[in-house]
Amino acid sequence: MHLTKKIFLILISLLVFKSSAYAATGEATEYKITMTYLVMCEDGSTLATCKNPVKLGSGESGSIDIANTAAGATAAQYGSLVALKAGIKYTHMKVTMKRAITIKGNVGTCYTKTGNNGTASTTAAGSTSSGDLGSTTAYMAVVGKGNGDEIRSAAESNGSGAADAGEIEAGHEYLNYTMAITPIVITTRIPVTKLAFGTTNALGLASSCTSTSTGLYGAEPDVNISFQ
Repeated sequence: MHLTKKIFLILISLLVFKSSAYAATGEATEYKITMTYLVMCEDGSTLATCKNPVKLGSGESGSIDIANTAAGATAAQYGSLVALKAGIKYTHMKVTMKRAITIKGNVGTCYTKTGNNGTASTTAAGSTSSGDLGSTTAYMAVVGKGNGDEIRSAAESNGSGAADAGEIEAGHEYLNYTMAITPIVITTRIPVTKLAFGTTNALGLASSCTSTSTGLYGAEPDVNISFQ
C-alpha cells in the first residue's frame, strides 16, 4: 500500500511544574503555538534522551490555535512519516516549538492584557480588571530548573543549543518537549493519528498577577495523541 506522505499532528508542551510556586492555573480561550522541528525517537529512548532521532518535519508550522479546535479534529499538517524505517519501533516524539505563544484567558481575577507581553526571560503581567481581558504574548514555562526531564529550552529552532533536562534558560526562544507515545512500527501502512486536547488549565500564574517576574505564562494544556 502506498504510504501517505503527510501525518496530521498537533504537539503542545505538557509542562509539569513541580514547584508549588507554580500551582495556579486557569482557562485559556486562545492558545496559539508554532512548531519548528519534529523528530521520532527509537525504542530505548527516554524523556531525557532521544535515540537515533529521525526528522519528520522542520520549519515554522504557522500559528495554530489549539484552544479553538474541536477535540479529535485535525489542527495542523506538519511532517512526514515516510522517513521512518520499516520494522523499527518508535516510542517517543520530540517537538521543538517557539516558547512565545498568543494567549487569552484568566486565572481567577487575573486577566491577560493586550500589550503586557512576556519575554524569554520574564512572565507576562496581567490585570485585575476583567475589562482589560485581551490577547497577549506569554512564554511557555518559567526560567529555572526542575521542570521535568521532558522539557528543556533551546537556543535554535531545530532544538540545538539546548539546556539541561528540566531547565529553562533565560533568553532561550525555543522549547524542546519529548513525550512517550503509543509505540509505533511502520509495516504496510501509515497509522491514523487521533488527537484530543483542551485548555481548561493552560494559563498559569506564578504568584503575582501584575508582576513581570512571577506573572502569567503558558502552562499545561491537556493533550492525548495516539496512533491507530
